[in-house]
Amino acid sequence: PLEEMVASARAMDEAGMDAVVVDLDAFAVQNQFELSSPADATDAVALIDIGASVMKTNVIHGGACIFARDVPFGGNNYTDAIAQRLNVSSEVAEAAKQGREVGVNWDDLVPALEAVSRELSLEVQRTFDYFVSTAESERIGKIVLSGGCSKLTGLDDFLAFNSSSKTATGRFEQQVFDRSGKTVERASGTFAFQRPGRFRWTYEKP
Repeated sequence: PLEEMVASARAMDEAGMDAVVVDLDAFAVQNQFELSSPADATDAVALIDIGASVMKTNVIHGGACIFARDVPFGGNNYTDAIAQRLNVSSEVAEAAKQGREVGVNWDDLVPALEAVSRELSLEVQRTFDYFVSTAESERIGKIVLSGGCSKLTGLDDFLAFNSSSKTATGRFEQQVFDRSGKTVERASGTFAFQRPGRFRWTYEKP
């Protein structure tokens, strides 16, 4: 982090600008949240910034950061999944993800979006499980999303549902497509979880 701040200050100096404040992105999100929200919350708040390639989680309580974790997961995962499923270019997939008119039916995107959202939700839950294992008594009472990927339709509701669910069981089906849209792998099975910390996948033989 120190090296990043020094590099940012040096770049501004070389551009002929005076750096008044240099901040790290995760803490910049925290500062903005504290400016726009009341500081009387009794529970910890999880600030999740979902960028193109990295998801940064910063848990704050009482004006201090008490936990931070970066995960290499973001909006590009959605773009890649759409491109693979529909056999379109990354540019078309990115535009379709943003809801722009590029000749792609939104309903055709839903399976890819839901699959990636499940993966993202699992990463968020892993982060929360790490937090629970290190925190003494704090509990996360609120989740705040930011970053370009946070604008994805339905993502906030999806995370809210999965974060509030304590136990669940069910079946799953998974398909992997090649660039031409041909199915190259199929899998199915069952899953079960009990929070915090327990998750089991059971794959059935094809």
